[in-house]
Amino acid sequence: MVIGSLNMDLVVNVEDFPKQGETVLASDTLFVPGGKGANQALAISLLGGQVSMIGRVGQDAFGRALKENLQKNNVDVTYTYIDERRNSGLAFISVGKNGDNRIIVSPGANSLLSPEDIEALEEVIAKAKGVVLQLEIPLATVERAVEIASKHNVKVFLDPAPAQVLSRSLLSKVDFIFPNENEAMELTGVEIYDLETAKTAAAKLLEMGCQQVLLKLGAKGVLFARENYYHHFPGFEVEVVDTTAAGDAFCAGFVLSYLEHQELAGAITYANAAGALTSTRLGAQSSLPTREEVLNLLDKCKKRVVLK
Repeated sequence: MVIGSLNMDLVVNVEDFPKQGETVLASDTLFVPGGKGANQALAISLLGGQVSMIGRVGQDAFGRALKENLQKNNVDVTYTYIDERRNSGLAFISVGKNGDNRIIVSPGANSLLSPEDIEALEEVIAKAKGVVLQLEIPLATVERAVEIASKHNVKVFLDPAPAQVLSRSLLSKVDFIFPNENEAMELTGVEIYDLETAKTAAAKLLEMGCQQVLLKLGAKGVLFARENYYHHFPGFEVEVVDTTAAGDAFCAGFVLSYLEHQELAGAITYANAAGALTSTRLGAQSSLPTREEVLNLLDKCKKRVVLK
């Protein structure tokens, strides 16, 4: 079960990001279905999982397209509601020549997903193997979802983006948290520039109440941390085109592999491969890999994990 955001991404390529007061020319605009929640739901489906999406879109062309795109890719959209009060969420994404990106999100209907919506779906959530959340919906809604999932012993996976202050009560109920370097710095105040400083940030997250941390380090891979244990998993060497949704693919790959097998090392390796493949293509949902593509990359790199 994914509870989160659905956005239409407006993507442009630029040679250089504009400085304050500067105008730059970009390529044609691409309209690509996105939103961290929808990205993760679609990624789980493409990787072979059964997944439902809880969220809200506007009663507009973007909203219809976002919902239809998930549905045609075998994501259950029974609980993806169309809301007349706000337009669909939008993300404005500029992609640089090295594949780095800058993103501005206008939440739209995502901001109307309420704690009451989640409470009404308690019986549905209780039947899930895992619940995946991000922070592009109201924090009160995230908190209520975590409470309900924890109450029913459903595994909770949190992608803390965009970063904001999170309570110990919330963090202590999350089984796995997936910050990238910037989000970890925002959460902990620790500047990350190498593995040692990443370890310091991860340790701080554990002190703040997190149970298990997967700190995403981009091309450098992932640092896994839990009490008194740290391990670095290197990334895959690929030609980067656009890093948009790479973190979402990582999250989806880990969640699915872990829930299938309860085996950490294999799940992290699988997730690293999913994230790496996503960064080789332009866009969000259009760049997400299939199960077969991930397995092919693992085989090519002689990194095998056990999968059904």
